Formats: sequence, structure tokens, C-alpha cells
Amino acid sequence: MQRILFVDDEPGILDGLRRTLRPMRSVWLMQFADGGQTALQILEGGEIDVVVSDMRMPGMDGAELLQIVRERWPSVARIILSGHADRSAAVRSVGVAHQFLVKPCDGNELRSVVQRTCALRATLISPEVLSTLTELGELPAIPALYAALNRELAKPEPSLPALSKLIGRDPGMSAKILQLVNSAFFGLRRRVKSINEAVTNLGTDVVRSLALSSTAFTKMCIRDRLTGLAQRTLFCERLEERLARRVGPESRDAVMVLDLERLGLINDSAGRHVGDGLLQRVADRMRRVLADPQCLAYLGAGTFAVVLPLLGSAGQELSLLQERISGLFLKAFEIDGHTIRASARYGIARYPADGENPPTLLENAEAALKGAKAAGEDFVQYRMQTHRGQEQRLSLIHI
Repeated sequence: MQRILFVDDEPGILDGLRRTLRPMRSVWLMQFADGGQTALQILEGGEIDVVVSDMRMPGMDGAELLQIVRERWPSVARIILSGHADRSAAVRSVGVAHQFLVKPCDGNELRSVVQRTCALRATLISPEVLSTLTELGELPAIPALYAALNRELAKPEPSLPALSKLIGRDPGMSAKILQLVNSAFFGLRRRVKSINEAVTNLGTDVVRSLALSSTAFTKMCIRDRLTGLAQRTLFCERLEERLARRVGPESRDAVMVLDLERLGLINDSAGRHVGDGLLQRVADRMRRVLADPQCLAYLGAGTFAVVLPLLGSAGQELSLLQERISGLFLKAFEIDGHTIRASARYGIARYPADGENPPTLLENAEAALKGAKAAGEDFVQYRMQTHRGQEQRLSLIHI
């Protein structure tokens, strides 16, 4: 039996739903809540498969409620059923609701939508897969496409064909555009499948609202869930912004990639929770030490990346860098009764000598780290040098 929760602050609406859906009592276990807080209490008290919520409610509106549901109960399907049918409501619901229905909603249509939702859930046998899919609020947009879209939207008269072409290149953007244009809010008689047609129906104002919405098109601001740090793409984006602010040859930075040693051994001997705790403590310590914690990332498998300014003369800069970062591990970590003395190996790439863009700098720092591991060294700097004409070879300089 499917468990459906209906949320609306108007008692008359809830009573109407009870009457309309009475024939479904043999297949649905229905509960009714008069607001967001009551709905959360019901969710905490037992399993729910689908939440159908009004949009405009006092205290906590439908979008806020479904955002909490998405975060705390990601496997629950989420539907907006609202008479508050303006464009801002539709845009806000895109990131948190799987369906958007407009009141008055025909009882047959409501039953059909909920039944299709339940049928889809039933096909996803694995709870892990179900949770992952329903938790997704958006597919991350490629940063370059996002920037190009905003540039086009900033023009006095944006080109609809140009917008359609940009959106069509990204699956996350395309999915959100098609979800919105085919929602009940627009009431189109047939289903729209073309991005060009969807953009034409929505218009530039709605596309602009979506592009600026934090719950719709987003840059690839993906963070590691364990450490809370940026992952690779966001790190490169922030590094690009930092490098763009650099002026003159005296402005120099280094990308350092450090890899914790013996992490696998710690996981095997003390437990995975201790290894995870170590990663969290190292991340916290690095945040406190760095002047700009925005330029810090966790790349996975015990590997961190950080951007540090190069100080001192050319002969001193790397030794000063080594001295500064080595202090991270002077003090042991106390984790669940275990005293962990951590250490790391480091690979370094300097800007602009070892790379002029973030992906190259990060790749070269990782190559230097690999060289440090192979050579049994703690710190290794990457350098590309010309060798016999235009050929280039990797030079690993041990510090």
C-alpha cells in the first residue's frame, strides 16, 4: 500500500481531497497535514512515499517544506499542488518538486500523477538508487555554458535561437526547461519535446529567472559531503578567478596537492569511521591555517589540493612553502580514542612557470605528487623544460 501525505493550510481543501480520493483508500494510505510543521512531524513518525503540498502556506511554504523533505528524506517523491499560479512559484518549485499541478486539479489527473509516481518508485528496487535519483535537485551545469548563457541573457535583446543552442548542450539545463514548460502551470495542450520550442514558450524572462535561481541552473559547485570542501571543478573555477585578479610578475601562486599516507592502513586497522574522522580533522585544520580557505579542495582518496601564495625570493619560495604546510601535521589527531600521527607527500606546480590555467596547474601538481611517491620524497616540484627544440619533458625537482 502506498503512503501519501497531503499538505494544505486550508481545511476545506483537505476535506475536498478526502472526498475526491475516497475510492483510493484500498490502495493508498493517506494522511493529511494542515501545514509544514505538521507534515514534518508525520514524516518523522513513519515512512511516506509521496508528499503532495500546497505552495502558499503561512510560516513554511511548499517550496521550503519540499526542500527539507529532499534533504532529510530524499527517497520521498515531491509534488506541488497549488492555486498560487504565478511564474515565481513555478520557478521556485523546479528545484524541489518532481511535479507541479495547478488548482483546481481534476481528481483523475491527480490520481494519475500520483500513481505514475508510485509506479516509477516501484521500478527502482534499490533503495540506494531511489534515494540518489530523488535527491537530485539539479544536474550541475558546465561552468563555461553557464557563463555563456548569462552573457546572452545580459544582452538588451537576447536571441532565442542562441539560448536554445546553449541550453541544448547541457542535460541539466535541458531537463529543467522541459520540466517547467510541461508542468500544469503553462497548461499546454501537447507535450513539448524540443528545447527550441520550450524556450520560445517560456520566453527570455522565465529563462532568466531560472538561470538566476539557486535551485535551478547552477555552476558545478559540488562539494565533498564528508569534508565539506570543494571538489575538483569548483576548485578550478575558484583558482581561475584568483588568477584573474593577479597583476604583474610579482604575483605568484603555487598549487599544492597533498596525499595522506597510510590512510588505507588506518581504515583497515582502526575502522573506516576513524579514517573519515581524520579526513575531516585535516580539512578543519587546513581551513584554519589558510588565509583563503576558498582555494582548498578534497579530490578524494585522501588527496587534498590547495592554492598558496609564493613568498620570498626564487630560491626561498619553495622551502618557505614546505615549512608552512608541514606544520599541519606536527600535532597528532585524537579520533574516537585513537591517537593518529598523520603525514603526507606533496606535489607542487607554480603559476605561471608550471602552468597558466587551473586544469594544467592541478594536473602538473598531481604529476609531481606521483613523482614524490615514486622517489620516496616528501616534496616534489613539477617543471616543464624545453628539451631538444620544441619537445618537452617532465623535470621533477626534489626539495
